[in-house]
Amino acid sequence: SCEQHQYVEHENSQVVQTGWALMALMAAKCPDHAAIQRGIRLIMDRQQPDGQWKQEAVEGIFNHSCAISYPNYKHIFTIWALGRYANTYGSK
Repeated sequence: SCEQHQYVEHENSQVVQTGWALMALMAAKCPDHAAIQRGIRLIMDRQQPDGQWKQEAVEGIFNHSCAISYPNYKHIFTIWALGRYANTYGSK
C-alpha cells in the first residue's frame, strides 16, 4: 500500500529553516531584500546573550516516522546565513 504524507507547517518560524531559506534566497539573488532582512532579523532576535540559539522544533524526519533533532544545525545554518548576508550586503 502507498502511504500519503503531508507537510505540516510549524506554527512559528524556526531559526534553522529560516537559515536554509535565507541561504537559498541569497544564492538566487532574490530582489526582495526586505524579505531577506526580515529573516536575518528573526535569527538575530532569537540569538541568546551567550551567542547561541535555543533548540526549537525537530529539524528532520527519518523513515517518515522518526523525528530527529540535529542540535548543531541551529548554530551552523544561522551563522552561515548571517555570514553570507554580511559578505553579500555588508552592514546594511
